[in-house]
Amino acid sequence: MRIAISGAQCMGKSTLIKDFLAEWASYKTPEKTYRDILIESGLPHSSSTTKKTQQAILDFQVKQLEETRKSDKIIIDRCPLDNLVYSMWAYHHGVGDIDFDFIKKCIPVVRDSLKYIDIIFYIPITRAVKTPEIEEDGMRDANPFMRVEIDNLFKVFAMENRDNPKSNYFNADDRPPIIETFGDRHERIQIMKLYLDADGDSMDPNGSLFSDPNLGMEDVEALEALARPELKQPEKTK
Repeated sequence: MRIAISGAQCMGKSTLIKDFLAEWASYKTPEKTYRDILIESGLPHSSSTTKKTQQAILDFQVKQLEETRKSDKIIIDRCPLDNLVYSMWAYHHGVGDIDFDFIKKCIPVVRDSLKYIDIIFYIPITRAVKTPEIEEDGMRDANPFMRVEIDNLFKVFAMENRDNPKSNYFNADDRPPIIETFGDRHERIQIMKLYLDADGDSMDPNGSLFSDPNLGMEDVEALEALARPELKQPEKTK
């Protein structure tokens, strides 16, 4: 199983990986990450990103995934989908030199790279859970509005992945499920346990839970409610 943890900045991805490894000790996480690439090359990033930065991160992430095997048990911080989200955000805001041609070039690379990932656990911003404070560490953008916009893009991609079998962003027959993983540290692990057994293998080896076109959002919310029974269901818009 090759698992990626995705989401906007300062949502607790590193903490979730730490808790995951404590629960499933058979997994490993790479020592080198995309952050090391930024530091080594002194590249601008986040709200100051450029084509060079995004390309360097994408190249690193794709190469890292290509070196894995399906039998590996590995969990990684971010994946090429995150890279595309940040590139699209930058293009929308006219950041750096990122243009439409660059986005168009990245899409098939990201799409094909996702075949090396079995599950993406995505940490969303939700109304029911307090959003973590942004901690400035020189590698994260402290702009809260950017974080919300990045999260909205992730939500769009999660819906696209789930609902559109002909999506340009995901292969029709080989796309990883994107599972929303929210709550406090304990609750996030409990949600993961809906999909992973005690050994960290898929609870649904045939993939029917993830790919069934009849599985709607209400079913997904019902599954997540098993992990968080105290979570109130959001009120439906009249």
